[in-house]
Amino acid sequence: MGTNPSFFKGSNLPVEEVSWNDCQQFITKLNQLTGRPFRLPTEAEWEYAARGQQEPWLQICGQQRPRFRGVV
Repeated sequence: MGTNPSFFKGSNLPVEEVSWNDCQQFITKLNQLTGRPFRLPTEAEWEYAARGQQEPWLQICGQQRPRFRGVV
């Protein structure tokens, strides 16, 4: 934290060019500052979000919608 490694910088732009280790360091600091347990999403959670929250596999399996608490 403290530096932005992105090529394109701006308050409305996502940060790119970060490693998994950079993300883990950020989350550790965020957890310490807030006292809340944040984490990166799992692959399944990421795919669910990338599909725009369409959940045909949940309807087929009869499962309830997953809850993603503390996901960064």
